[in-house]
Amino acid sequence: MKEAVITGTYSDFKIIKTRKVAQMVVEFPIEQGDQFISKFGLPKPHEEKWVAVAWVRSEAVETTGRASKAIQQAGILCKDVSFGVWLNETKGMGLNPKQETEIQDAVRAILGVSSRADMRTNEQALETWEKMYSEYQNC
Repeated sequence: MKEAVITGTYSDFKIIKTRKVAQMVVEFPIEQGDQFISKFGLPKPHEEKWVAVAWVRSEAVETTGRASKAIQQAGILCKDVSFGVWLNETKGMGLNPKQETEIQDAVRAILGVSSRADMRTNEQALETWEKMYSEYQNC
């Protein structure tokens, strides 16, 4: 069996009453999308794949330093039209750089989070933000 491990953050749990099942949502950065698909394939409605879930780590990202700074940076930059323009040019986001909500949605999609605050507990999202922020500062 080929190695098929992707790490992410457990972000939601849903009960599907009509099917008598539960769904678990695990989020990971969009940059890992191709890697995920190459390992797991695309879902097919007529074919289920059994997978296992394992607890990887329980420690949280430090909240007083890096994460707090990143959350603040993201909040400020999402209001900046030039950052929206940069996202369009470098990440191909196709958003209206004058719309703060579109910039926020794009950043969350890139980081693979539902909220900037998720960077407190998602090391991968935090690292992705730090890299993206650095790229923006150096352009």
